[in-house]
Amino acid sequence: MAAGAILKTTGAVLTIAVAVFIGTGLYYMLTGQGNRFDIGWFLTDTSPHMWAGFGIAFSLSLSVLGAG
Repeated sequence: MAAGAILKTTGAVLTIAVAVFIGTGLYYMLTGQGNRFDIGWFLTDTSPHMWAGFGIAFSLSLSVLGAG
């Protein structure tokens, strides 16, 4: 029973986050401020070491989940 509640809560939080993200993007596009909504800036300004760390953490977590 608890797993169902956790899944519903996770789904609701993800749905709200995606709706806010899309709403913000649409607002910036429709008001002519599309240059402020730049995902490329985030990707180019972050360190490759951060992405490597995320990859290592993700692979370790998946291996732990697979072993369980």
